[in-house]
Amino acid sequence: MPLKKILKNCPLIAVVLTISLFLSTEAPVFAVCLSFGICLLRTDFKTACTAVLLCILSIMPRCDCTEPQSDEGRVIRVAQKYAVILQGRKKVILYTEALPLLDSDVRFQTAFEPIESPSGFYRFSFAGWAAGQGIRYGGTAEELTVVQEHFSFRSLIQKRIRKADDPGAQRFLYKVLLNISAAEDHSFLYRDGWSLAGILAVSDSVLALFLREKERQKCSLSIHVLLCILFHFPLLAAYRLILCALSFSRLRSVQKNSLAVILCIVLYSRMCISSGWIMAVFFRFSYLFAEKDRALQKTLMLGLQSILFGTMDVLRMLLYPVTVRISGIFWLLGCIQLLIPSFPAHVWMHSMDLYEKILSVFELPGTVWGAGLILYLLAVSCVTKKNRGRAAFGLMLAFQYFGLFHPLAEMTLINVAQGDAILIRQPFARCDVLIDTGKPEQETHLDTFLQYKGIRSLQTLFITHDDADHSGSRDFIRSKYHAEVIEEHFESRRCGRLVFYDLNEIENEDKNQSCLVLYTRIGGKKILLMGDADSTAEEQIVRRYPQLHCDICKLGHHGSNTSSCDLFLDTVRPSLALISSGPYRLYHHPSPETIQRILKRHIPYFDTKEEGDISLFFVFGKTVLLTSLGTIAIF
Repeated sequence: MPLKKILKNCPLIAVVLTISLFLSTEAPVFAVCLSFGICLLRTDFKTACTAVLLCILSIMPRCDCTEPQSDEGRVIRVAQKYAVILQGRKKVILYTEALPLLDSDVRFQTAFEPIESPSGFYRFSFAGWAAGQGIRYGGTAEELTVVQEHFSFRSLIQKRIRKADDPGAQRFLYKVLLNISAAEDHSFLYRDGWSLAGILAVSDSVLALFLREKERQKCSLSIHVLLCILFHFPLLAAYRLILCALSFSRLRSVQKNSLAVILCIVLYSRMCISSGWIMAVFFRFSYLFAEKDRALQKTLMLGLQSILFGTMDVLRMLLYPVTVRISGIFWLLGCIQLLIPSFPAHVWMHSMDLYEKILSVFELPGTVWGAGLILYLLAVSCVTKKNRGRAAFGLMLAFQYFGLFHPLAEMTLINVAQGDAILIRQPFARCDVLIDTGKPEQETHLDTFLQYKGIRSLQTLFITHDDADHSGSRDFIRSKYHAEVIEEHFESRRCGRLVFYDLNEIENEDKNQSCLVLYTRIGGKKILLMGDADSTAEEQIVRRYPQLHCDICKLGHHGSNTSSCDLFLDTVRPSLALISSGPYRLYHHPSPETIQRILKRHIPYFDTKEEGDISLFFVFGKTVLLTSLGTIAIF
């Protein structure tokens, strides 16, 4: 097959391989067939076959994913609370507070278990990240001993850092030189500290001062090779190395970048769906395809930034080249401090906190991934082609600021494991209400979810009762989102256009029995949220309101057998039951008896333990249900 045809279709093949990677986990056969079909429509048969071959190579498992049996291995990565251990073709995660020496052989005692992460629309999946690295099992190290040390550049740096007397200097050097963050570090360094792109940007700027283009390319290639060897060929460094090598060819810029993407996907497989990789590659391609329209390029970057990180950070995006070079400068300063311990590079990092605060001033939380994206695209399409880039940029900021990307009334059961956290939103973000907050350890996930929804403040926070799995993040939410907290019983409460009623009158020492039971209407649907109310509270409520009926009911006490009694279910007759529960092996929720009672009455149900986040959108009298695992239903 002529090589020219493959090079000509490199952009298409790169896009197809990227799509295949996202589909390969759940549907590898479909991913391969889709690759062949798309390429066959746009190219010839031989090129399509080549794309299929590359697709198969990219999705083939690279590591042994069977359960580990050995208690020895080599340390290939160290993070804040874990280390990645290589055992032949098998990789495992060892949870440990210690920082074992990189590239050393270690022996340990642990019981390995499959790595699992709860599902959510915007929750970071540690299990997904680990699977992308070829890691399926992890365990907590009871004992960890170094069997043999092996010389490497990384281990040499780590040994030198350990000798630093100042804890602040140690944290600085670990982050800057080895990308290991400390738990207490939330400065500019924590967010932007270690960056190979910064190192390369600084080196390119220095070389440009003294060398001509050809000599600079050769020196740059040598620097890329050296960094890849020293840091064991990380993905982004390998991508830059391939690009640097291709700079000597006569290929067009788009072909060079596409070919580099294809090679990285084939070599690194699922590591190429990480947010860092996607952002870096998209940044390059947006400049190539929107070279004459910088406003459109910035719009594309803002949209991707909001999808990946739940925010539009306009100033940070505009100053990205400066920020990258700053991170590279701090890497050089870290190298100097490593060689000269008395050199106070870590002290200068505090001056960057002001820079970080300035960047965050223009930050707009939220993601464009919502029903309002259709309205946005229609609005942009109405603008003339000449002004479309600027209009797209301005409209995106306006839509983000006014919450127009989320125009529908919605209710979401946020997957906070064992606990409750329910977000209710009125159309166009006119009013946002949160009911319970989950446990304290779910604070970060809850905050992330609210940020992705573009929420800057909450009108009301209802705390149904004071158990930790319902009120654990109350103080954090009240402080950050300026929410009015309602914890005591009430008759009715207006929040925007919604009116909430508390149906439970019981007040005693039993927190579950005395919890708030909230009733409201959203989009014409009757919603009943039972908190942790038990059968005693349920019977009292239905006797007081014998005509009580609801369309959607969040069952009490996570589907426990103490709730959802026969009298209650026969009275309220919900069309849909929702359950918020945690791991069954720990809490045994929901109980089989409760499930049998609702199935006996032909009531469909969804559980956060099985479905992740559960969102209900209210559209023209219909309810559209969408879960983070992809389940879709219409009621």
